Amino acid sequence: MQKTALLSALLYSLGAYLSVASDLVPIGTVLSFAESYHLRTVTLQGKVRRVQTIAPYTDLDGCVQRDSYAFLLEDETGSIEVDVRGPCASPSGTMVSVTEGDRVVVQALIHAFTPDRSDRMTVQDVAKSIQRLGD
Repeated sequence: MQKTALLSALLYSLGAYLSVASDLVPIGTVLSFAESYHLRTVTLQGKVRRVQTIAPYTDLDGCVQRDSYAFLLEDETGSIEVDVRGPCASPSGTMVSVTEGDRVVVQALIHAFTPDRSDRMTVQDVAKSIQRLGD
């Protein structure tokens, strides 16, 4: 009985991992085809680099965004900026945080745009969810 339960849990975990792994998009692919990924949700995996906190700000909807931060997500094909928005008008300390070197899976909405007075496209993503690998 215990072996069956353990085997079932192991197979369930393996299935969940393979499901995530099969949907992963390499960062280099998003960067190479940025316009076709614009405003699409993708799943990326990589290592966290250069975590920076973002001061509270008021967004276009009038919500005060607190506990926001950004980091660079890096895989073997490239790197992309990830923006993590804090909950609107909530107290400090409610965001899931990442630290330098964490391996994560990020589900994010891709934004590909050309800033004013620039001839170069910028690609960012806004995190919808973050899962640390190994947790």
